[in-house]
Amino acid sequence: MKPDTLRRRDLFKLAGAAAVAALEEFARGSKWDLISPVVEAHCSPTDKDLDDCRQLGLNLAKTILAKGP
Repeated sequence: MKPDTLRRRDLFKLAGAAAVAALEEFARGSKWDLISPVVEAHCSPTDKDLDDCRQLGLNLAKTILAKGP
């Protein structure tokens, strides 16, 4: 699909997906722990977006606590 046929919202989604992919690649290359789920919300978050954010917070807390001080 040619970029000029895409709507602005579609371009933002493509740019956002590329940014998320780049951050995931950076995390892997840095040997950081990649905590799931990867969350990407646009405009108003859906209930699923909010649930994914809560799950990400729980998983992040578990990872931090597991590593200890």
